[in-house]
Amino acid sequence: MYIQPVFLLKQPTSTPGPNTLMLNSSGRSDGFLCKLDPDGKLVWVNQFGGEQHDSGQSLALDANNTVYLTGMFSDTIDFDPGNGTFLLSSFGQVDAFIAVYTQAVTLYGPVTWDVL
Repeated sequence: MYIQPVFLLKQPTSTPGPNTLMLNSSGRSDGFLCKLDPDGKLVWVNQFGGEQHDSGQSLALDANNTVYLTGMFSDTIDFDPGNGTFLLSSFGQVDAFIAVYTQAVTLYGPVTWDVL
């Protein structure tokens, strides 16, 4: 199961249960994508956001469990869930994104972007 909620105003967000994971917003609102196992236990989480409003809006999976996440951002954010960095900066007040992640929570394929 994958979840892509938004958390707001530097309020901590956590996973329920004895092993709590606290996430703090980097700004006004941030988003995160997480995967839960069939028992509802956290497998991984990827937080994204900058100083302004950033969020995931829609989530889809294909037959290979590749995750397609769409959303909006209004500053500079890092889409690489690992130790690497893939920064995108907004070209205006609010821009849209499509991020594609493998089941192992890595960015899928060559990192490319385009402006419409």
